[in-house]
Amino acid sequence: MDDIIITLSTPEAIIFRDYQKYHDVFVMLQKQGVFDINFGKCTINFANGMVQSVSKEEVIYRKT
Repeated sequence: MDDIIITLSTPEAIIFRDYQKYHDVFVMLQKQGVFDINFGKCTINFANGMVQSVSKEEVIYRKT
């Protein structure tokens, strides 16, 4: 596997570092569809810094 060199500004590097720190949680949330909610909410419950459960609530009818 080849290495790839990237150049980031300081703010971009901080964002990248934080994303890498929480990458596993992000992937789990993505697999659970929390970023695909059109009208609703997601509640993430933590214990000792670990995700314990994820609840997703979606609106199934909305009068426009």
